[in-house]
Amino acid sequence: RPTTTWRAGEVIVDEYAILIAPDAPPGTYRIEMGLYDPLNGQRLPMLNAEGAPTADHLILTTVDVE
Repeated sequence: RPTTTWRAGEVIVDEYAILIAPDAPPGTYRIEMGLYDPLNGQRLPMLNAEGAPTADHLILTTVDVE
């Protein structure tokens, strides 16, 4: 759904499969997400409750590869 239709506090579920290469080095990897401006490809800032930018991505979780 386009972000222009999102409402504050609404939860949007969007599932993705993340494939890990069989030869990926062991370690802990962060899964991050960010949104981009479709007109210029720049990553959009995340804003706090006061509307001030805090980061340009959100760390969702970590994955351990053995």
